[in-house]
Amino acid sequence: MTPLEELATRCEAASGNDAELFLDVFRAMFPKPEQVWVTDNNGPWTPEYADWSKRQDEFYEFVEVGAFNDAAMTLIPEDCCLHQMGNVPDNPPSSKWWAALWREGDEEDLGEVNACTSALVIAAACLKARAMEASNG
Repeated sequence: MTPLEELATRCEAASGNDAELFLDVFRAMFPKPEQVWVTDNNGPWTPEYADWSKRQDEFYEFVEVGAFNDAAMTLIPEDCCLHQMGNVPDNPPSSKWWAALWREGDEEDLGEVNACTSALVIAAACLKARAMEASNG
């Protein structure tokens, strides 16, 4: 099991939204670029770092105020969409959520996941999609 898949499993097993878990998800999906500065630790940031910093700030602000669904939506890969999401059938309402991501051009969903909150299920689905992407090269 890859680190992304292990983190997805943690999301699926979590008993509720957890800020530290969400920060772990962000760091796994969007690692900090190696080069920060255009030149020697002085002057402007690289465009890659500037984009990453903006994304991180937005994500951390959502998590800080408990807007976990908003934070989770920022994790969805740009070439994917949240194809399906809802309560797991045959369970009492709100006991479990399920979701699946879809990538344009693919014939099937990128795999369904289950978790106890809508934010966690989105995070788990994003992690699994990124893990599939990494394994397919």
